Amino acid sequence: MSLAYAQQHYNAEQIGLVLAWTGLPQLIIIPLVPYLVKRFDVRFIEFVGISIFAASCFMNVHLSLDNAGDQFFLPNIVRAIGQALVLTPVTVITTAGISPTEAGVASGLSNMLRNLGGAAGTAMLATLLTKREQFHSNVIVTRFRTGSPT
Repeated sequence: MSLAYAQQHYNAEQIGLVLAWTGLPQLIIIPLVPYLVKRFDVRFIEFVGISIFAASCFMNVHLSLDNAGDQFFLPNIVRAIGQALVLTPVTVITTAGISPTEAGVASGLSNMLRNLGGAAGTAMLATLLTKREQFHSNVIVTRFRTGSPT
């Protein structure tokens, strides 16, 4: 998302002001998640978190390059709530059934795999975006040269 802001000539401070609303709600909600874990099944909390996160994505369906920072306020807050409800239950689920002596190793392995998955996903999406951009650029240039209207 920060790349889109950079393309709209936002400076680092302006980008931070927009994206801070993704982190600040999590600071409030994450400490409350252990209480939810004690009262509800972690799979239910995970489902609710993913559903809220998905809703925030659907709130961005109609965005274009004409949108600015203020239009991201509500979707970022909704996304932050969803993320807060996703991360802790994932850790609980992945470390369930692990003995206390191995809990640190299991948690570290889980976090490493999550980071590796995020990095691999980011790399794949960046590659896909680059390839699609090249494809569409070639199509536009070819049609421009041939004079084809479509």
